[in-house]
Order: sequence, then C-alpha cells, then structure tokens
Amino acid sequence: MATALLTTPCLPPMTARRAAATGAIALVLWLAALLTPALFAQAQGPILRVAPSPLDFDTTRCGTTKCRSVTFSNAGDTTLRVYSIDAATAPFSSQFATPFELAPGASRTFPVCYTASSGGAGDVQRIAYRADTRVSLSIGMLFDVSGSMFSPIGSGDATTRIAAAHSAGRSFIDNILTTADIRDEAAVFQFAATGDFAVRQSWTSDRDLLRAAVPNTAPGGYTCLYSAIAQTIGHVAPRANRKVLIVLTDGADACNQPGSTAQTAIAAAQAAGVRVFTIGIGTAQAAVLTQIATATRGQYFTATSMSDLVGVYRTIATLLSQNIDGSFDLRGRSVSPRMVIEPAALVFDSTRVGERRCLPLVIRNTGDAPLTVTGIDGLSADFELAALPGAPIAPGGSFATEVCFRPERLRVLTADAALRHDACAQDPVRLSLAGVGYDSLTLAIRGSFTARPGSIIEIPVVLLEPLPAGYDVRSLTLTVAYDKTVLHPADDFIVRAGTLSGTMADATHTSAYGAIEASTRIALDGGVLSGPAGSTVARLAFQVLHGAAISSEVRITGAMLADGNPRAGWIDSALVVADSLCYQADRLVDASARYGGIFKSVLARRDGSAGLARYSIATAAATRMTLHDALGRELMRIVDEWIEPGEHTAAIDMSALANGAYYLRIESGAASDLRMITVTK
Repeated sequence: MATALLTTPCLPPMTARRAAATGAIALVLWLAALLTPALFAQAQGPILRVAPSPLDFDTTRCGTTKCRSVTFSNAGDTTLRVYSIDAATAPFSSQFATPFELAPGASRTFPVCYTASSGGAGDVQRIAYRADTRVSLSIGMLFDVSGSMFSPIGSGDATTRIAAAHSAGRSFIDNILTTADIRDEAAVFQFAATGDFAVRQSWTSDRDLLRAAVPNTAPGGYTCLYSAIAQTIGHVAPRANRKVLIVLTDGADACNQPGSTAQTAIAAAQAAGVRVFTIGIGTAQAAVLTQIATATRGQYFTATSMSDLVGVYRTIATLLSQNIDGSFDLRGRSVSPRMVIEPAALVFDSTRVGERRCLPLVIRNTGDAPLTVTGIDGLSADFELAALPGAPIAPGGSFATEVCFRPERLRVLTADAALRHDACAQDPVRLSLAGVGYDSLTLAIRGSFTARPGSIIEIPVVLLEPLPAGYDVRSLTLTVAYDKTVLHPADDFIVRAGTLSGTMADATHTSAYGAIEASTRIALDGGVLSGPAGSTVARLAFQVLHGAAISSEVRITGAMLADGNPRAGWIDSALVVADSLCYQADRLVDASARYGGIFKSVLARRDGSAGLARYSIATAAATRMTLHDALGRELMRIVDEWIEPGEHTAAIDMSALANGAYYLRIESGAASDLRMITVTK
C-alpha cells in the first residue's frame, strides 16, 4: 500500500518557472500583509477558568460535612460550552448540571461538599470535565518546501502554494496566547527531500520570531513526508503543554525510505501523545493524510484557494479549543480525635467490703482533633470512675482521673468497661477492671453452764457481725475443744432448729480424743448461711459426765466460712460446771437423809455377787429403790411398790456389775436416802 501512495513525487520545478515565481511571491506577500488582519483577526476564543483549583476543604472533623463552591467562568472572547463534569464521589459530593454555556465574562457556581468519614485520611479526587476552552499548547508547524510548492494553490487562485502557506501560517501564529492562564508556544519546521528537514524556529512564545520563521520560498526537492513527521514529533514530544502538530503539504511521500511509513509516523505521534492536523493542497494524497490525522485524534483538511487555507487554520484554531478534556482537584483531610487510656487494665489489691481503694487513670488524645469523652458503660456497682473531663481534650493533651473499687460482694470482682467518645473511626475504648472483695466475721462461744452429770446442755455458737446473703456462704467448718472426761457429744450434737444453719441440708461432725482433751469438727453444707449480728449459727449439744474435773471450757479452735472468704475469727469460750448438788428436786445425795434416814444397813457379800439392804418405813407410801453407777445412771430398779410402815429388807443382784462404786437410792413418799456400795470381785 505504501508503494501505491508514492506514485506522484513532487519534482523540482524548472529554473525559468522558479524565476517567474519569485517576483510573484514578493507581490503576494505584500498583499498578504495588508489582507491578513481582515482575513484572520486575532481571537482568544473561549477560556475556561475553574476556581478555586484545587478546591481545598482543608481539615474537616470526621463525621461532619463542609461545603464550598467551585466557579466556572469564561475569560475568553467567545461563547464557552461545558459539555460534561464528572460527578464527585464519596467522601465528596456535587451538584453539577451540564451541559451549559457561558458568554464571555459570565460564570456559574456549583456547591461541592466534603463529608469526612475517617480520621487522619487525606482525600484527593480529580474531577474531569469536557468543555470548549483554550489550553496551553505546544504547536509544531511543519511546512512542505518541495519544488511543487511554487505551483498555484488552485485553478481559481493563482497564489502559489508557498505564498498562501506563508500568509496563512503567519496569521495562525497571531492567535498564540500568552495570558496569565494560557501560555502557548510554537516551533517552525520545514522539509522537502532527504536531508532538507530543518528547524526554522525553536520553541518560543514570541509571535514576531515565529512569523519571521514561516518559510516564504521553496528550495526544491521531492517530499519525504513520513520521516519529516517523525522528526518533528521528536521535537514536540518533550514539551509540557498539550502537544499539536500541523502539517502542510502538497504531495505524497516520495522518499520510499526503509522503515519510514505512514504507520511509523502514526505510532510515533501516538506514543508521544501528539495530535496531528494535516492540510493537503494541490496534489496531496487525501487518504494518507486522513489516516494520519484520524489515528492521532487530529483532522484532515484540504485547501484549493488562499481563503480556503486561511479558513483551515481558523478551523484548526477553533478545534484546538473544542471538546477539551480538563480537570480540577478536590482535596480534604479528615481529622479525628483518638483516645488512649493508660493503663488499659486496673487490678486492685484485696479490699474489705465497704472500704474504698482508688488507682490513677489517664485519658490521652493522640489524634488531631479535640476529644470529647461522652460517658462510660459497663461499670458494676463495685467500681466507679471518679470524674470525666468536663471539656474536650486538645490534640496531644490528657486528663488525669481515677477509678475506685468499693466492693459490695466477696471474692474476685471484674468489670469490662468502655469509655465512649466522639472519634469516628474508633470504637469505645475498653477498660478492664478487677479486684478482690473480702470481709472477716467473728464467731463466739460464750456463757457459763451448770448441769448435773447425765444431763444434756446446748451451747450456742454466735455470729458477732452480720453475714449478708450476698456473700453466698454455702459452708461452715468449725472445731471445738473440751475436757473429754466432763463432756461428751450428744447423739444429736448439732442442733439447727431455730438457728442460721437451719437452711443447711447437711450437718456432720467427727471427734478426735487426746489424753485429756477432745475436739469435734462440725461441717455445715448445702445451703446459704446468712443473718444479722448476734444470730445463733448452731447449738452444740453435750452430755455432762462425772469426770476427772468438775468443769470444762468449750472453746473454738478453728473455723472456716465457705472458701475462706469471708475470713473467720473466733473469741471467748464457754464454761460448763458439773454439779450434783445444784438440782434440789433431782439430786442423788440429800444431806438431810444422812441424819435419821431410811436405810439401816447395806451389806454386800465378799465375792460381790449379791447384797442386802435393810430399811425402815415410817409411814405407808409408794416406795422406789434404784441402783446407779458413778455417773448417776440408773442400772436397776430393786423396789417399786406401796410399802407399809415397819422394817423391811431387799436383796440386790450384783452378779452383772463390774468392780467399782455404785449408789443405792430409796424414795418413800417425801423421804429419801442414799448409800454407796463398792463391788470388789
């Protein structure tokens, strides 16, 4: 396909023709200088200004919305049309209504909002738009100066192609802008045959220099179009502005250089981001120039007269201001407080119920916005926060307070508290609390008890301080010590009726004996033990003995409530006195009977197998004679009948008795008597 396009090379003109044309050029240039202002008056075109750009919301507290305005204005001299503006997306929002037009000097304002959603984030968003507006351009102008450029531009216009290009090119340069917002630059290049490529004017914004550089003569030679485009793109590619190349030629590529094709020229332009506008005059091949222009987002034009060429440049100037993609930035930075508590966990020493212990707590703001502490959740009744900050804590600031532990219960008490605050991207800050509540209670055995041997006495165990049900005491172990010869645990040793231990399902006791002293361990379990101070926990039932002593202390030697909390202490002791004379109605020995008593004699056989009692009844009465052991326990009843007055005898069977002392007692009416019998076998 490349070979087919190169069938009409531009050959150098004849010498005579060139001489004739030289004079005509001077005339044409003189006329062009006069006609140019009328043909191509300088115009700015539409100039879009977006302000402010960037639209900066600065620092915005997270969770809040800040709104500002962006203004689109037309600083140019022709109507400006805005085709589209991309909608802002979160965290920004906008209300752009497009399309719209702005007359010269007109403006339109739109609200844009920023909703800061998280702390410490810098948000940037580029908003793209498309509008008719002039932007700063870097324009490469490439002129064909091959010999055929001395030919007339068209059948109806005798102006030579080079003269028309010179005039129209200079007029186009007059539209280069150097305003505050737009600073165009251009460079002028020419080409013909191989080796004829030249930079006539390097990059500048000086219109005079550029106008003077537009070629006004054609040195001759054939056309190396593709290599010239590629070389010019190499000069345009590094420029910072929007890059444009305008190519004016009257022929097709006639060089046929290896690797130099329309496609290589297109590839170079696409890689450099250069838009190529092609202008064909005379014998130019429209298909190739159209291909190059279309593939690089440019456009192909053809001109057959001087006015056509001026119109083409005007059209290009207009196109460079149409459907321009632009953008402006939205910026914002979300700020937020951030709470840190030190320490994050507080562990209190053991604290007595009702007492108060406090530890320090520091609340810090490590964020970049003031911190407001709004409350605390999750505190149980055993813990309290002394104070919350009454004013916001500044970034980098702190607030000192304390947490206090005042237990209302026993054992390990915990709380998982959470401090609420106004930071957006942070959950409530957790505070772990732990402490041990303890208490101590005192048990006592008190009082003095006098009882005859053989009787049962009940000794109360008393609680001296209150024991709340909330302490959840479910067991009690208690050990008491006493003289084993004076006291012995009764069959129903632990009396719970009417006491605090009445709620306990289980009550057991075990005893251990020493040489003189015994100890009994009592265990209560299976319920909740509670009650006010002075309550009786339980009563301990003892049988009173004729022992090696006439009295015994009963004292607590050990006690434990539940798992040791509350702690148990004990004080005092009870005194039990065994006294046979203290009960007048039931005493075994009646002192009055020893003078003029009933018994006359009590005798026992030497072998201890039997005995004989002689007694005298003064008045007929119901008479009872009984034998008792040393503890006063009745062993046998010898006489139990109505006896008439007179002397009587009674046989006593002692065959089953062990050696020892025994007591023979007789009661007849209101009289009684006692004698001791010793059995020795």
